[in-house]
Amino acid sequence: MFSLRRNFRAFTLVELMVVLMIISVSVTIALPFCKRSNQGLKMRQACDDIAQTIRYAIDLAEKDNKKTKFVFDSKYSSYYLQQENEGHFEALNDFTRKERFIGNIQLYDSKGFEQEKNTYFFVFDPEIPWPDGYLTFAAEDMMITININSRYVEIKDQNF
Repeated sequence: MFSLRRNFRAFTLVELMVVLMIISVSVTIALPFCKRSNQGLKMRQACDDIAQTIRYAIDLAEKDNKKTKFVFDSKYSSYYLQQENEGHFEALNDFTRKERFIGNIQLYDSKGFEQEKNTYFFVFDPEIPWPDGYLTFAAEDMMITININSRYVEIKDQNF
């Protein structure tokens, strides 16, 4: 005789709920790490852009044989380049835009930069060697330092 009861193998509702609970706990634990990592990447990209702009200022000063000024405005977290023309500095035609940081990234410390109110600047003079300097930026648990050492620019990451 045939059995009316078939032998099906399936997951019970309790098993499915346990799996969903494990997945939700895993996502809850991992989400803050992903957010922190994303902000760290944005901060690193912003500092890479600043370092590239400083390298460009150095090359421009040497190529045009004119003083070139890198300006960082800490109030608006922006930066730009100026070049000396007939005794005063003016914005460069090819670099008049200001770059802005994303998120809560702030200037933490600096050395070798002159300061006027909220503005820090470094003048690259092709005729004399400039002093060593650095800019350190901080956000949450991360710091990035941009070192300027006699024609060389490097970036160092520091985690708290």
